[in-house]
Amino acid sequence: MIASSCNGITDRRNHITDQRNRIPDRRNHITKRRNRITDRRNHITERRNRITDRCINYRCQSLGDLIV
Repeated sequence: MIASSCNGITDRRNHITDQRNRIPDRRNHITKRRNRITDRRNHITERRNRITDRCINYRCQSLGDLIV
């Protein structure tokens, strides 16, 4: 009887330890996901900026006579 309750306590301790060990993994996973989202946003922003630059350049070329 006593042995089984001791095993239960040990099991519980091991379970808690496992959970604690899993927390950093989870944090890393969340951080990686956040970074991926940030990278994606930056990528989209860069693309938008490139398109805007292209439009401005095109307008400048077509209005070159007025600017010069």
